[in-house]
Amino acid sequence: MVLLSLEDLEPGMIVAKPVFNHQGAILLGKGVRLSEKSIWILRSWGVSQIWIKKVGKESGSKGKSGTESRILEPELELRKKLSEETEDEVMNEILRAASQQIKKRKDREKNEISED
Repeated sequence: MVLLSLEDLEPGMIVAKPVFNHQGAILLGKGVRLSEKSIWILRSWGVSQIWIKKVGKESGSKGKSGTESRILEPELELRKKLSEETEDEVMNEILRAASQQIKKRKDREKNEISED
């Protein structure tokens, strides 16, 4: 399973863990196939990321899945160093923020190299 931000979600993806609102009510249950409407509902409740069932190796196909390819490389690196499947929301937010910072730094480095 993989943690994806709402921007990376696509209809057809499958929810790996239940998604709750801030009041503790379930918005989407485990195993639900995402639709445009369900993604809109998550967005309207202010959900920023959810766990998605990872396809590819687990389902027997070869190579990277579409889901896997949408994950930022820095996030993959961090996930190897940190626990891959944490339910701690604070740690997930730290992971997301760190991933964004690493991506920004790599983008700056690419721009500096291309300017030389």
